[in-house]
Amino acid sequence: MKRKIVGMLVIIMVFSMAASSAMAFNPPGHEKKGTLPYGILKRFMNIDYNRSYQTEIKELDAANRRITIQDGTALLSLLVAKDAKIKLDSKGIELKDLKVSDKVYLKLDRQNTITEIKVLQESRKVVEEITGTIKSIDKKGRGLYLQVAGSTKLREIRLENNTVIKINGEVRAFDSLAVNMAAKVRIEDKKVVGVEVTTTENTKVAGVIHSLDSSNKTIVVEKGNEYQLYYVKNDSKIYIDNQLKSFNGLTADMAVELYVNGMDIKTLYATSTAITEIKAVIKSVNTSTKEIILTYGNMEELYTLASNAVIKIEGTTKSISDLKADMNVDVKVKNGQIIELAVNNLLTTVEGQLVAKDMDKYTIKLKAGNEIKTYNVSSDFQLSAVPVGMQAVVYIMDGVVVAIGSK
Repeated sequence: MKRKIVGMLVIIMVFSMAASSAMAFNPPGHEKKGTLPYGILKRFMNIDYNRSYQTEIKELDAANRRITIQDGTALLSLLVAKDAKIKLDSKGIELKDLKVSDKVYLKLDRQNTITEIKVLQESRKVVEEITGTIKSIDKKGRGLYLQVAGSTKLREIRLENNTVIKINGEVRAFDSLAVNMAAKVRIEDKKVVGVEVTTTENTKVAGVIHSLDSSNKTIVVEKGNEYQLYYVKNDSKIYIDNQLKSFNGLTADMAVELYVNGMDIKTLYATSTAITEIKAVIKSVNTSTKEIILTYGNMEELYTLASNAVIKIEGTTKSISDLKADMNVDVKVKNGQIIELAVNNLLTTVEGQLVAKDMDKYTIKLKAGNEIKTYNVSSDFQLSAVPVGMQAVVYIMDGVVVAIGSK
């Protein structure tokens, strides 16, 4: 009987010790602060030490070396060892350099203390998304000039060799991109990682309008030695010099780009054959692609130099390499290309009769033909020595008279 009693006491003591051990276990970072939900308790009882666990930092207390993470519905405060290794992109950083919302890998030791933290690079990426319209393409340099939506500014975008290009959800080559496509560009850490284009147009056709039939609203496009007829529908969009126009604005010999579905035109971009004259300021010059961005009014436009374009500075023929930003220019444009460019922010001359001068305002009045204009005179010029009534040649720089000579 005594043996049975002793045996029962031993069994009771064993179960009591096991129960006490289970109740004494504390999850990482906890010092007997009460019972946790069973799911969390079980997870840390079965934890595989020296393994990495991916999680997200919810709170950071660098002074007390604690990190709070979330497990299910509970928040867990974990202690970080003083000699813990903390890395971002393989570089060592301090605990204070961590940020709330950082995605991290954690390693814990048998004392339930964090011994290693690795910050996932994706949580620190600087992401930028830009939407706009492609205005020019540099195929050699894998570049785009994008007119940003809601702005008149152009932004230069350079694609990486591994940039993913998708058109209507399908991966395409760089050469599949076309001017006037609406695009969304994704940039991560200053590198272009993706370009997405969504368009309903099926086929791009480039050529010159050979003939038009206004009664049937048809266009014959000449491309090399081939001629193809296309139909303009009620929902067709027609742009001439980037302005929305009607069928009646089209003329023969216009250079066109069409996006068609079969023989039906969805969108047509035409360039006027007329010569347009623009007074503008050069924003930038790309000598390799022969492209110039001009600023005039509140607009920025990118133009390509025609192969036979004439460039003049002070009346002397020059090349594109002589052009610089901030130069004032007079430009002639035909078919979307610059055919003539003259720099006008250097010395220009006006001939006429000096009919008046104002020494207080330091201005002169010059009569050229039937028109009298007032000009500001540079303070460096000795205006008192110039007689009124003389036939003069006036030299002007940046809108100010710098010299006056007799005609």
